[in-house]
This record gives sequence, structure tokens and C-alpha cells, in this order.
Amino acid sequence: MIIHLRLLLPATWCGLPANIEQAARSRRSRCDPFDLAPGGVYLAAMVTHGAGGLLHHRFTLTLRHGDEHHDERRFVFCGTVPRVAPGGCYPPPCHVEPGLSSTTEARFFNPPSLPRSPGRLVRRFPIVASNQYSVRVLVLLPPSEGKTPAASGTPLSLASLSFPSLTDTRSVVVNELVSWCAAQPGEAQSRLGLSDRLAHEIDRNAQLRSAPCSRAISIYTGVLYDALSWPTLTPTERARGQRSIAIASSLFGLLRPLDAIPAYRLPPGVTLPRLGRLKPLWQEHIATAVMSAAPTGVIVDMRSSAYATMGPIPTPLLPRTVVVRVLAEGNGKRTVVSHHNKFIKGLLVRDLLACRAGGTVVDVARILSESGRKVDVVPPVNASRPWTLNVVTTDEHR
Repeated sequence: MIIHLRLLLPATWCGLPANIEQAARSRRSRCDPFDLAPGGVYLAAMVTHGAGGLLHHRFTLTLRHGDEHHDERRFVFCGTVPRVAPGGCYPPPCHVEPGLSSTTEARFFNPPSLPRSPGRLVRRFPIVASNQYSVRVLVLLPPSEGKTPAASGTPLSLASLSFPSLTDTRSVVVNELVSWCAAQPGEAQSRLGLSDRLAHEIDRNAQLRSAPCSRAISIYTGVLYDALSWPTLTPTERARGQRSIAIASSLFGLLRPLDAIPAYRLPPGVTLPRLGRLKPLWQEHIATAVMSAAPTGVIVDMRSSAYATMGPIPTPLLPRTVVVRVLAEGNGKRTVVSHHNKFIKGLLVRDLLACRAGGTVVDVARILSESGRKVDVVPPVNASRPWTLNVVTTDEHR
């Protein structure tokens, strides 16, 4: 990569590696950078992918000496440039943050037997404390239809939940659901689609404000969450999950796994008496929360269609969003998996939490492939569509 230094460093030159010598001889008298690609960036071969905070491409600086020197030198190396603008252009649109590219808390392990090819740095494997984990993947999950109520716990505190921009809307929806179920339990039971066997959930809705709360990852149960099996994750994996998982909810909008909530019943297609349909109520607010939660990196959308339409991905984020589909393959055909779809998605989340996932759709596909999954990546047909990641299973997994 060539970083366009402009005239900030007049004694320093930057140009295309292949043309440095020729350009230096022909433009000895000039004092501006030469041979820059459009936009001030030249992409060279990938040399240091994943090597800590280093740039992923070589960049070259040439030094022009005075007349007393008869030689000209060039340096090909990889270095750290803080806060480089998107696309690698310089200057950045924000302030420079001085300091090392890796914090003092980070520890590195250099395997002595790691081979080193010519022109390529030896990769350094960071071991970083969990609170230093940088989120580059946002995984959107659906909730479970059934919930396991907490046996004990503190009452609901909306102000303590993640995504504080959703607090006001959460309060409105919770108040409406509580008053409706308390004042008209028969109508609420009918419109929520609950049988007499589940009529007790109306009483539970009416007591949402005082009901004991537990972690969302414990309240939500079902096939996906059984496969994810949060208690069996390592502490590092759970820390990653707390930072990278967002669970859709028609009552709370979005939640992190460790947010404390009570058990409730509110399908996304319900129309509340005074508020009306939930979809238009939540759409704009959830989109804003997703924008805030994923300023960079890839968004892995595993939600069902009902929750995806309630909180659509903002158009600017679609080029780095991938929708996961689970397909069954047999007799030369592929069909969409229904029930087992949730189980596979739970396993996929485990795969992503088992490593420090990269920030692109291709990185996600690579991680899942290396975990033994058969995956196909389908690029979007245009900028207003997301990527598609097909996870293919066999007939026995239907």
C-alpha cells in the first residue's frame, strides 16, 4: 500500500514499487510525491494479513538526498499508520491517536518454528484479555418463542439494558402490554394466539414490571439456544458473545445476552390496541441501534423473516451484511431446512465465537469452512441487497 504523504513531509517520497528507480532519476528536481495511483494508494501484494496492528500490504518510501549524495535509497516495509481513512487514503478524516498499535496488556506468542518466506513477516499471534476484544462481527439472532421464567432476581430496569437509544420505545411497549393484559386478559389471550394451557402467560405479561429478571441468554430457550449452549462456552467465548451478539425482541428491540429481562410473550406480528402494529413502531429505532452497534466489520443476520422486517438493516450497511440460510442437499437438489435450521444456526454462532473473527463476509465464510461446514457465498446483485451465506447440510440433518 502506498500512503499519499502529500507535502507534509517534503523530503520523503512515495510511489509505485515497480517504478521507483526510473521515476527517481527522471524527476530528481521535483519536491512532490510521484507515480501515485488514483486516490493516492497503490495496492501491492498481501504480506502481513493478521499480523497484529500492521498494515496488510507493503508500502514503499524513497528518500531523496542532496547533490553530495550519489545514491538513492528505497525502503519496502510494513508499518502502522493510526486512523487511516477508508480506502487507505491520507489524510484521515479524524484526529490522529498517538501511541503503539498494540496495548501494553496484549501479549504475543511467536512460534519459533514458524516458517518465514522471503518478503513476508512472521505472523504474531495476539493473546488479548477479553476486555480488549474488538468487535468486528455483529451476529443478529431471533429470540425463542418460549421463555424460561427466572426463579428469582431483581425487577426490570429498562435503563440498565444495552442499546440505550431504545429505552423510550421499550417503555412505551412494556406499559402498553402490561395494561392491556391486566385490563383485557381474554382479548389479549386471543390476539396473542395462546391456548388455555398457556393462559398463565397473560398474567406474566401483566406483571412484567415486578417480575424477577435473569440474563436474556437464560430466558430464551429452544433449539437455537440449546445448540449455542452458552454455559459450555469458555469465558473468552462468552465475552466475545456479549460484545458481538444482538438478540431481536418485539418487546425490547435488541438485547445483549447478559441483559436482565423477565419472561414475556409478544410475537412480532401482534397489533397492540393503542400502539398498533409493532413493525413500524420499531423499524427506525432498531435500524439506528444496528448502525451504532456495527460501525465497522460484518453483520451476520440469522434472524427469521418476521424479526428481519421489524428491524431491517440500513441500506449503507448492506454491502457488509450477510444473511445466513441453511440448506439440505440430497439427490442433487437443495431445499431450505425448517426445524433443523435453528439448530445449525446455534452451532454456527459457536463456531464464530471460538475465534477472533475477521471483519469481512469472506472471513466469516472461511471460519465456518475451517470449522467443517460446507458453505457457499453469494455476492449481492446490487448495493441494496446483502450477501447470502448458504450453509449446506446432508439429508440426514433435515
